[in-house]
Amino acid sequence: MKRVLSLAFCLALFPACAFAAGSVFSAGLGFDTFNYRGQDSYLSVGLAYQRRLDEGLALELGAEFGLTAEPKFFVPFSLGLDFDFKTWEKLEFYAGFGFGPAFIICTESGPNKMSFYLGPYVQTGLRAQVHRYMKLFLQLRQDLLIGAPLWINTASRLQGGVNFSLP
Repeated sequence: MKRVLSLAFCLALFPACAFAAGSVFSAGLGFDTFNYRGQDSYLSVGLAYQRRLDEGLALELGAEFGLTAEPKFFVPFSLGLDFDFKTWEKLEFYAGFGFGPAFIICTESGPNKMSFYLGPYVQTGLRAQVHRYMKLFLQLRQDLLIGAPLWINTASRLQGGVNFSLP
């Protein structure tokens, strides 16, 4: 009963925290390449939640869903920090790092229907202010993912999209 009450309390507080001032929601469309092999390229859509921790520093929690013409899906998650650098009045540069799991799900029959990877990432990008509450972004990200069968795997991601901030 104690666990249920704790979970209910956390779920009740989430909307208040998520929609508080300093929250930013992002939606994007991008291109992922896994292990630099031509056959492992994915078109992806992503969603992220960012919470400003301090001036120029934000916590980011995100997920993507990538698909390819083959029956395969690439699903990375991320938790990291972004550092914002105001370069001009309407344009800002940012850099960040974090950690997260990624899954490749194959719908074909066979022994490896799902692969699990885990590792760090670094990212950089530009944001352009186009409205009081909206920014367009272009982001480049590099992941180092550890998992079978190759154990050392890389993933590169180019993504563009929109950030919506709350006042």
